[in-house]
Amino acid sequence: MMAHKVPATYFSAWRIPETKRSFFVFYKDEIQGRGKSKKYKNPNSITAEHLFFMEENFYYLDLEKLPGLIYKLEEEINCFFDSKNYNIKCVDDSCEKCEQDECIVDIVDYDKYMKYRTIIDTWDIRNESGVAISTEVFKQELAAFVFQKVGTIIEEEYFAKKLEPKWVEIREEIALKRNAGDNVVLSCLDDFLEFFVLQYIRVDDIIIDDIEPVVHYFSEMFKSIGFMGKDEDSTGLLDPDSYFYTALLDIAKGNIQRLNNKIQIIKTSYIIDILHSPPEVGYITSTSPCVVAEKKGNFKSVMVFPISPDYCIRFLGKSNCNGRNGQFFEQTIDEVKDVNQCVIRMSRNIVISESEYIADRI
Repeated sequence: MMAHKVPATYFSAWRIPETKRSFFVFYKDEIQGRGKSKKYKNPNSITAEHLFFMEENFYYLDLEKLPGLIYKLEEEINCFFDSKNYNIKCVDDSCEKCEQDECIVDIVDYDKYMKYRTIIDTWDIRNESGVAISTEVFKQELAAFVFQKVGTIIEEEYFAKKLEPKWVEIREEIALKRNAGDNVVLSCLDDFLEFFVLQYIRVDDIIIDDIEPVVHYFSEMFKSIGFMGKDEDSTGLLDPDSYFYTALLDIAKGNIQRLNNKIQIIKTSYIIDILHSPPEVGYITSTSPCVVAEKKGNFKSVMVFPISPDYCIRFLGKSNCNGRNGQFFEQTIDEVKDVNQCVIRMSRNIVISESEYIADRI
């Protein structure tokens, strides 16, 4: 399938007028020039620009590329072994040798799979007819089985049918008529924060800036105490790229505690303002729409999340707001430009607009 790294329902707010599914893309070093018109859904060919917001099989649970997922799949892998008539044996060189020269182990469940998967290339794998099966075929069958179990739930049941359709309603509520200074009360707050949290932990910036340093710290610590070799990759236990996908696996299985914890942290730590742009200028967005505008130490004291060219959500740390509640603000042209400059500054490479030129917005 062709999945969106950032949901197409989000980008649809920046649709070019008179088009169905296109917006303008701007590279950061060409921000003063003319934008490139790109389809944000179902393009005929994937260009360099498309790769920033689309990726083929983005939600495919690749056990080879994301080894950390294995630690979340005990139920599925046990089910795989129960449903397949494999005869799998491997040699355990570490076991105590008795009268035999070597110890033969049967791989029959998740526990045995996990214990010996680092030497999977040495396994003797045979089907019910006794025909040898290659390691690659076995891996492919396991991956396909797991994806059928949980991947479809993530793609279809969660994203396509549950989460993304809510975004249209969320955007409509945020765009309700308000007066400057009105308190912001959103009946869709939990749905909005669910969308925001999943987008926030998905973007490459968070993996690179927030997760990889922590993972690297623990990896070095484990190496220093001999938990793993200097060149060992920890077999996925400390795999930063698995962070987003393991969160999705929890949700697909109905375990939303991890998600709710993050939502509650935001509710406890921030007030939520709605910013409205004047008709002369609009907000832009990017392929990393969760933008950190200010930090105090490690705390992200101000974050902005563009909703459309007309509206932007601002997360303001409660220590910065003198006890006030979230409010509705009519922004000046210069204030909108400040938001847009922050979007550009924090974007990895490209920004997005419904306007062919954005020089007057920055």
